[in-house]
Amino acid sequence: MNLISHDKAYCLYPRATLEERRSLVYSTEGSRQQTAREKYQKRGWTMIENLSTGEVYDTCSAFSTIKRHLGDSMCWTISLPDFHWPDFIETNTWALDYDDTLAPVMKFRVLLTDQLRYSYLVVDEEHEQLFWPAISPNVKRDQ
Repeated sequence: MNLISHDKAYCLYPRATLEERRSLVYSTEGSRQQTAREKYQKRGWTMIENLSTGEVYDTCSAFSTIKRHLGDSMCWTISLPDFHWPDFIETNTWALDYDDTLAPVMKFRVLLTDQLRYSYLVVDEEHEQLFWPAISPNVKRDQ
């Protein structure tokens, strides 16, 4: 998965994407998704729907189950020309996990409030709590 912000380009799973040419298929359906998968298969990528138990629990795996944030050490990040805009995109967090059949499951919550211009992904309530002092410094949140 890759994305570009106003000042950086990110590759979230660079070893799998760029070195191993593997893509972990997340449970999306539809003709557009299938067409996109077929395009990449024709270009040499392998589409993986389930990992082996060994790879799921290998902390060195390209698809390990650790909590992540955009711009972390597992991302490849390229800086683009600086336009001096604030950069909040790296506050998004998520975790890759697997169900009982070892099919991938992305874990995150969406933080959306009137005090924020955009919504953000947070991996869990602990990470969500980090936002609240900046959003509403006079409001105490229940743990």
